[in-house]
Amino acid sequence: FGEENDALGGKVHALACRLIDAGGLDATLDTVYLDLLDHFAVPHVAVRLWGVAEATAEAKEFSAVPVEMRQFVEKLAVPYCGNHAVYESQAWFGESAPHLKSFAFVALRHGESAFGVLALASEDAQRFYPEMGTLYLARIGDFLGHGLRRYLTPAPVAAG
Repeated sequence: FGEENDALGGKVHALACRLIDAGGLDATLDTVYLDLLDHFAVPHVAVRLWGVAEATAEAKEFSAVPVEMRQFVEKLAVPYCGNHAVYESQAWFGESAPHLKSFAFVALRHGESAFGVLALASEDAQRFYPEMGTLYLARIGDFLGHGLRRYLTPAPVAAG
């Protein structure tokens, strides 16, 4: 287990370095999508972001996220892993959705406040399971959250 953890820690470190090197929002997103596929063999990855001024209808990352999902993510103290997608998030994985059997959801935060979620999925029911350790998933979420925040501006709060 020690060698396996060392190897995984090395992959997480390398991802962090690539995220630091990413030169913009699109590059940061491309880096996480490609890295999780190529180096972590995660076949299905989705990122959803909310409450930011850069939100555009053209980018899937800014698609509407139901308030229940945003509240779920806000309450995550650790990444969620299990055999069920939460709230309609399975649809984020397109044509592959019916075949997916395990999921992980990692909050993307700025300080204490969540502004997005990293969603991972697999056809393997044992890939993301409730009892698994989530330390490295949490670190990936921290690195991605910090990497994305460099290029995102909080949306103005409506006066009310």
